[in-house]
Formats: sequence, structure tokens, C-alpha cells
Amino acid sequence: MFPDPYRAPPTLTGNQSVLVFIWNSTAQSATLIREFHPGPMEWQFGVVAGGYEAHKHASPLHAARCEVHEHIDEIQAHG
Repeated sequence: MFPDPYRAPPTLTGNQSVLVFIWNSTAQSATLIREFHPGPMEWQFGVVAGGYEAHKHASPLHAARCEVHEHIDEIQAHG
């Protein structure tokens, strides 16, 4: 469907997003986070994701790193 299977065009969502897939090659496992999703009103597992805003982030990689750090801060604050 898309020329690059790893990158959807920004017009698909109307904005640019980042997605972080955390892979441990030694353990051959992925890390998922558990977040509350207000739409279905339930806790769900997923990957770290967020928006990329050019005025706020130096690059999409910078946005991804900010998202990871945001989740680390939440875990440290709430246990």
C-alpha cells in the first residue's frame, strides 16, 4: 500500500507521530507500556508513541527520546 512499509505518509493522520519499539536482542523480547486509554475506558498495552512538533523538537528522533523519557519519569513518580 505504501512505498516504504515502515513509514506512513503524514497525510494519513494529519500530523506527524513517532513510535518507539524497544527491542532487547539478548532476551529476544520487546518492552510494552501499559496506559489508560480514555476512548474504550480501559488500560491497554502498547508501544511508546507521541507527536512530533517541529517547533518543539529538533528532529523525529528527538521527539521519540522525549516520549521515552516522559514514560520513565511517570514510572519513577508513580512506581
